[in-house]
Amino acid sequence: MKGDLLIYRAESQAWTYRYESMTLERAREFIAEVWADPIVVKFRPRAEPPEVTDGRRRRSAACDHDGRRIRLPRFARNEAVILHEITHALTPGAHHGPVF
Repeated sequence: MKGDLLIYRAESQAWTYRYESMTLERAREFIAEVWADPIVVKFRPRAEPPEVTDGRRRRSAACDHDGRRIRLPRFARNEAVILHEITHALTPGAHHGPVF
């Protein structure tokens, strides 16, 4: 839990994100754009981006442990949260450890 808090604090201090909410379709497009970025291509575990679902009945966004699906409740559809979940997809099973 302490490691999680350190990750979240570091993210909030290191980057300036746009926190505007986006539709689920726009979130899918954004993830595909990031997944296709030449820098990300070097690190991604597979060619296809994660599947994106609406995350209904969830209290937070989440990426499956294998990195193949990201769940985004409506309140979590912004660049900051999506980039965090993409990082989980790029580092399957790493949680918030050093590889993450």
